[in-house]
Amino acid sequence: MDTYDAQARRAYMALGIVLGTVAGLGLGVLVAPRSGEETRGRLREHAMATKEKAREQMARKREAAMDAMNRTKQAGEEAKEQAVSRSRQASTDNGSTRTGRSTGR
Repeated sequence: MDTYDAQARRAYMALGIVLGTVAGLGLGVLVAPRSGEETRGRLREHAMATKEKAREQMARKREAAMDAMNRTKQAGEEAKEQAVSRSRQASTDNGSTRTGRSTGR
């Protein structure tokens, strides 16, 4: 199965879960033994709590992404420094080898 098919299946699965949740909530509101005002209040509270949880998760994910980006950037800078250092060392080694050869003639 190629990547597109797998992604499409996951998208349809997520859509099914969301639609199922919405349908379940709708049916629950229709059949609930509470008054409409009370039900709307509870739904509002639940929505606000869910919104806050989503914000907190986004903040944690953003922080983790920034940390990963900074670690990657630092690792890249260290690799660059090592490459430059090795290049300079190789240039120095080649220069001394050339000098040694030219004086040996």
